[in-house]
Amino acid sequence: MDKQNTLFRPGSNPRLNAEIHKYRGLAGFLKYAQGYFHAANELVVALEADYYRMDPHLLVYPVSFLYRHGIELYLKHFAIALRPEEPFKLTHDLLDNWAMVSAALREHDAVPDDEKGVIDAIGDILAEFVEIDPKGEEFRYPESRKKDPNLAQTDVVSLEVLHEAMEIVERHFDRWAAAVR
Repeated sequence: MDKQNTLFRPGSNPRLNAEIHKYRGLAGFLKYAQGYFHAANELVVALEADYYRMDPHLLVYPVSFLYRHGIELYLKHFAIALRPEEPFKLTHDLLDNWAMVSAALREHDAVPDDEKGVIDAIGDILAEFVEIDPKGEEFRYPESRKKDPNLAQTDVVSLEVLHEAMEIVERHFDRWAAAVR
């Protein structure tokens, strides 16, 4: 079925028409995750190059949210790919999801024995992310449901530092994703 309306439809420039139907199913989670990471990476690259005089004070929120959501989608991809007969019951809690996925990765040939320490390093990066954004809402909304300001304990975020850490996560996630298909 090709459901369209005046907003979500093909346009006159074929290069800007995204073919959604190509990425449904298992590849969908992976492609979504890669898309979120790619978008965040491109925003940071544009900031570094000072394209369009982009403002890091504004882009820190979508960049951080894009990375977090990308991580969540990679974990969902791994959950399905590593245990297709009985995927994990995942939540929005990255560390709970990572505990299940990392255990399965250790058992799978996707991660060579000499790289098992990388799993711990990725876990450390995710723990630091969750320390600042435990529920995926700190960069998504300016305040909590109780009207408390989000990120109240965080003064400065370097998008360069975040980008470098996320490049490590993405590189390993992509390699492992290729190995568990």
